[in-house]
Amino acid sequence: MAIIPQQRLFGWREIDELGDLERLVLVLEYLPDEELMQKLERERGHGRNDYPVRAVWNSILAGVVFQHTSVESLRRELKRNAQLRELCGFDPVLGEDAVPPSYVYSRMLVKLMQNADEVEKIFTRLVDEISTLLPDFGRVLALDSKAIHSLARGKKRDEEEKVPKPDGRRDTDADFGKKTYRGRRKDGTLWEKVVSWFGYKLHLIVDAVYELPVGFTVTRASASDVKEGHKLIERVAEQNPEIIERCETLVADKGYDDSKLIHRKNYLFFFVFCYNITCCSGAKRLGKGEFAVLPTPKKFFLTAASAEGHSELTAFDNALLAGRIGNINLVRVSSILPPGAEYDPELSIPPGSLVPTAYGYIISDVPGELIAAAVGIGFSEDTFGVIMEFAGKCSQKEAEARIEAMLREAFASRGMKLVDMKIAATEHRVEKIGCALAAVPLWY
Repeated sequence: MAIIPQQRLFGWREIDELGDLERLVLVLEYLPDEELMQKLERERGHGRNDYPVRAVWNSILAGVVFQHTSVESLRRELKRNAQLRELCGFDPVLGEDAVPPSYVYSRMLVKLMQNADEVEKIFTRLVDEISTLLPDFGRVLALDSKAIHSLARGKKRDEEEKVPKPDGRRDTDADFGKKTYRGRRKDGTLWEKVVSWFGYKLHLIVDAVYELPVGFTVTRASASDVKEGHKLIERVAEQNPEIIERCETLVADKGYDDSKLIHRKNYLFFFVFCYNITCCSGAKRLGKGEFAVLPTPKKFFLTAASAEGHSELTAFDNALLAGRIGNINLVRVSSILPPGAEYDPELSIPPGSLVPTAYGYIISDVPGELIAAAVGIGFSEDTFGVIMEFAGKCSQKEAEARIEAMLREAFASRGMKLVDMKIAATEHRVEKIGCALAAVPLWY
């Protein structure tokens, strides 16, 4: 941090209850910026020190905490707020005259851009520290981008120069970006909104549970989300490899729905894409869509059961109850068992939970008809497993044979060695309305 001797003005309370000055105290105390301050002071050398580097830097941080949108807005705040001036480190004897003119901030911002690597080191140190304090930090990550508007007015294409020349009076690094949002209204009609801006784009990876950033880059507004997403994941993997290794779920909107990003050879993520749809409880908001975040399951069991009912729905519900999965919300998934998942036949799942489940079932209202359902899991030596499900008008033995054949074919198609399998099956002779069901619930 930029150390400035001063008395502590406020006691500790919960962060959500703190005022802006108290939040700023926390930022100044815990930001690891000493290396940056020393470097900027060395660059200043023995020149004039009318406006100390540390005080100007701290006031810039204050502008962020106080959410000022311009240097002039920050300067007005400093002139009327003596506590803020003193907290930043300006000489209290000088009063309003201690507030730097706008050109000082312009020069300071140029210096910070020239030392962008040192600024990014501050961010990396904070991520390292929080990763150490929170062992599960990074388990659920979210990837997105956000438009940053430039205060400059973009030139029209016919006015643009082939090679823009920086002149300190206009923004030559920014360009135009565009994002299209689509959705469906309550009445079923589709809507589309196109947003364009002149400026930049902030690309972020954040921890979706703690809502803290893990990595970021800033590009021109026209930069591709998918391409920058690749680069950002690589960057986080290089700077904080333990977070990528810890990550089980990476959530992104449909702008990142790219097969190369999903099937990265170096990383194994459970990828969740949101397409502006509203899902069940426990959802997190990202951009315009709401979605449920499902981490990679760690446990599983097999179940097979059958039952009668007064209707097809109650027959199905009674079969779920008989199979120990009648009081949970099934989220039907495709048939891959995550690597390292443990078999737990006595697994107890809290009622009402959203549970990824591979299942098959059959319902019949033909008295005397024989129906059956089966599920099976094929296990490999050291990687993921394969789940197959079957339901039909046959016996239990026939259903089991079909599952075994499908598992052998699935492993042969993947070029994998099948080392073991587990199968659960049931058969049922229909009385009035019957259901046979088999499932593999996956849990955490």
